[in-house]
Amino acid sequence: MPRIATPHGHIGYTAAGSGPALVFLHGVGSDKRVWAEQIAHFSQRYRAIALDYPGYGESDLPANPLGRPEIAAALWAALMALQVDRPHVIGLSMGGVIALE
Repeated sequence: MPRIATPHGHIGYTAAGSGPALVFLHGVGSDKRVWAEQIAHFSQRYRAIALDYPGYGESDLPANPLGRPEIAAALWAALMALQVDRPHVIGLSMGGVIALE
């Protein structure tokens, strides 16, 4: 799976499709793979992107523990590097909390 370099380390992601961006954020104890069916479905009409948080899945382990604001900043940096502006964000559990940051 691809990873993108950010000031917060490399962030793992999966992306498919084109059009308006949908960003999927996983819960605690999982990673971007939890969204595989949604990525397959929504990529038919949207640019569907699922991200791993720092320390999850294929993302780099951060040097220090991160709080919600730092996780949100890392994900936003990844989205900027992917040239995603004003995405629609879907969050599950902690992903919903991160989305509100």
